[in-house]
Amino acid sequence: MKKISITLASIFFASTCFAGENWVYKDKVDEMRGITETYAVATSENTHSWQAPWGQDSALSLIVWKGQLNKYTGKTPEVEAYALVLNSMISCSDVRCYGSVKFDDGPIYEVFISGTPGNKVRFMGSSGGNFNEDLINSKKVVIELPFYNSGRSQFKVDISGLDLEKIK
Repeated sequence: MKKISITLASIFFASTCFAGENWVYKDKVDEMRGITETYAVATSENTHSWQAPWGQDSALSLIVWKGQLNKYTGKTPEVEAYALVLNSMISCSDVRCYGSVKFDDGPIYEVFISGTPGNKVRFMGSSGGNFNEDLINSKKVVIELPFYNSGRSQFKVDISGLDLEKIK
């Protein structure tokens, strides 16, 4: 089982973990509304280290949850995803900020990401394949993102075994 940083849990929510082979499933409790949502986290096999002020080895955490209704399109995707890289700053100063992904042995394509400069981004759309569909149907992914003062870095994530029944 992959090790998930305690910091990751504190950034998101006080949660309960359910271990999977490549995925850790966590509960997010909404005390106000009395509902519980479960999301999945897979951590990259490799890490990167950046210059000061970060300077620590950092892995990428891929966070996946059940899709929410898009009020603009009226559609609900099966899943949605964020990438989180602690001790870093993802550089998204351009209006059309993008990363690159490669699922299994498929082609490389650009994914549009949203987020202010910081350490997490949301995958919004792509110039090639269907990111959400590929995420569900693939065994591995390489994600390349732009980092402040460091250029682009790649992270390899084993995404096999995602159990959509556990995400609610």
